[in-house]
Amino acid sequence: MLINDTMPLRPAMAGEMTRAIDPAQGDEVRLLVPEALVMTGVIALLYVAPVAAYLVFAGIAGYALLGARQTIQALTMLFLVSNLNPALFHLPPSVASLRWLVLFGAFGRVLWDGVLGRERWPAHLLFALGVYAASVAVLALSTSRIPVISFFKLVAFVLGTVTVLTSHYRTADHKAYWLSWYTTFFLCIIAASLLVFRFPAAFFGSGGGFRGILVHPQTLGPITAPMTAWMIGRYLFHETRTPIVLVSIVLGLLTIYFSEARTALAMLAGSIGLAMILSVVRRWNTPKRRVRRKASFIPLVLGVLFAGMLVMKWDGVVNRATMFFLKSDESSIYEEAESFHVRASMVQQQWENFLAHPVSGIGFGIPSTTDAWVRVQTGFLGIPTSFTTEKGFLPSAVLEETGLIGAILVLAFGFSLLRHLFRNNDYAVTAVMLSCLLVNIGEMAFFSFGAYGLYFWLLIAFSYSVIARRS
Repeated sequence: MLINDTMPLRPAMAGEMTRAIDPAQGDEVRLLVPEALVMTGVIALLYVAPVAAYLVFAGIAGYALLGARQTIQALTMLFLVSNLNPALFHLPPSVASLRWLVLFGAFGRVLWDGVLGRERWPAHLLFALGVYAASVAVLALSTSRIPVISFFKLVAFVLGTVTVLTSHYRTADHKAYWLSWYTTFFLCIIAASLLVFRFPAAFFGSGGGFRGILVHPQTLGPITAPMTAWMIGRYLFHETRTPIVLVSIVLGLLTIYFSEARTALAMLAGSIGLAMILSVVRRWNTPKRRVRRKASFIPLVLGVLFAGMLVMKWDGVVNRATMFFLKSDESSIYEEAESFHVRASMVQQQWENFLAHPVSGIGFGIPSTTDAWVRVQTGFLGIPTSFTTEKGFLPSAVLEETGLIGAILVLAFGFSLLRHLFRNNDYAVTAVMLSCLLVNIGEMAFFSFGAYGLYFWLLIAFSYSVIARRS
């Protein structure tokens, strides 16, 4: 049944959470050892026997049918196996089509629980999403340059968002478990990536950023930002000083650094900064002593960093910082300038397409130029289902693809997603949601469930469920 998403949630069925952490135990972050063994086992299996990917995808699809908790876990693993480093994991190309099997299975379970099991739905949010999807579907079939591509991309986006938002909404009482689940998943990726750090294949190209076991540095870096923001938020706002939190912060910052993901670092800092501003604005709900403790942490960090710079060789510090922000040494500054020019040209092309089609856009998920049409992806029946697109900047991409109509509807959907944010006092969760949204502004994976957009939406759905429940 559809209900108001501000109503209190009842506890999930006991059978759904076979090994859940009791919510009454608080928000302690734990390493889930059995789950970690499964994750590392899947990674090792696909490294040793890539053909086992068919069995892994089939297993994930079947596992997603078992319940809301299993659906979320299955989709988390789907992100991992769909974004493995192709230089290390030689998976069969045709296995990518099995993503649809997992998505349809997970969505089917959500419908089953909602229709026959009469489980709750996040009504306000799904209504806004439904209006957006219906409107964009009409645009896709009537004005898109390639309607079939727009339609399939829209279907994937809607199936994915409805599934993760609803599943997390129905398991919102198990915040402690999901905190530990995503932390365990994050640490498994980092640990596996560290094992291949010395491999040339762990870096993108010659002298490129570190990508570890994932497909690209711009996958490893951005997915690290939300979890690092979460851990920093717990340190600042919850005063959590456990080893797993401290280790996660250090590993997260180092991973972003070696991946050379500047956008991820900027959005990480931005999300923490905005969360701190919100905590100060709402300080009447926070004891003054906590505010003083949080404020005292800032000069402490600055002092430690300054002392470290004095110990280290100054020239080395400057050179490493320059290499990070330029993603290169001095001899490659011109290459970096050329890369910036390419991105600026991309945004300019998107703006020109919007001016040519200001009302309806060129089509949901359609590349800016016809040159990219050669990268069309086909399903197992030979039907074109998707394009590999690199939009970069979210606002201009939304205007280009769906015009003013789509942009207004995206804003309405975003308002529904964030409407509880300013009444929330769990600022660590606020930092997670903000980091996911801010990273998307520069990397544009918001509508892409084939890339790391799925991972962002899992964390957005978790954050929304916690915030809506607390509000």
